[in-house]
Amino acid sequence: MQPQKVYCFHEMHPHGRVAWYEARRAGIPTISIQHASIGRTKLWYFPSPEELNAGLATPDEFVVFSEKDLNLLKPFYPQETQFRLGCGPRFAYWKSVRLPQGKRVASDSPVLFTSSLAWWDSEVVLQAVERLLQDPEQRRRHIVISLHPAAVLKRSRRRWLNKMIEQGSIEMSSRSLEENLMRSAAVVGMNTTVLEEAALAGSAVIVLESSTFLSFATGLGIHIPLERFSWDTVEQAITSGIKEDLTARFL
Repeated sequence: MQPQKVYCFHEMHPHGRVAWYEARRAGIPTISIQHASIGRTKLWYFPSPEELNAGLATPDEFVVFSEKDLNLLKPFYPQETQFRLGCGPRFAYWKSVRLPQGKRVASDSPVLFTSSLAWWDSEVVLQAVERLLQDPEQRRRHIVISLHPAAVLKRSRRRWLNKMIEQGSIEMSSRSLEENLMRSAAVVGMNTTVLEEAALAGSAVIVLESSTFLSFATGLGIHIPLERFSWDTVEQAITSGIKEDLTARFL
């Protein structure tokens, strides 16, 4: 086809590496645009000198959301890599959405649990749901779950989830992400970039921390170890709300 440029977003890291390698062999320029939050623990964003010397291809141009991300990544890439700031497709969507000013939370507004693609992320999130369900007398809000569309669960966890749905203890959402975020009082997760989108939509954010699995998470919201997560955590997050103006950072 001989395209003028090859684009592959970086969260497709195994496929991206193949695409950039083949494009370099064909003499075609490549570009990547940041898709999710970037932290030092996301090792696939940080090529080592040994990998580069062995022939690893990186995008010729890398568009990132912020100066912070640019300064974090730039030392690990070849000097000829061009970095520039821009808004990726994920957050560009929110430019067209009329965000609420001082979102009002009702007593019946649900708490939303959401996860990234990684199986351990879904497991930690569902363990947090299980903790709330173990204390039914303290239940204060409806629980809604929206997992990554390609989420993979252990069989035992899938059976448990189906049982909770049948009992009416939780709701597995069929709504769009926008609908879920706009109606939720708080959003709970560990590694998903939906947490940033939740903050943009005016929802309180709770970031789970696990002693077993690595967290790549955002610095937003309340961070809580899984073993200390409770209904009190949810209400504390809702009361605290979102104090930071995120428009400049992401939009």
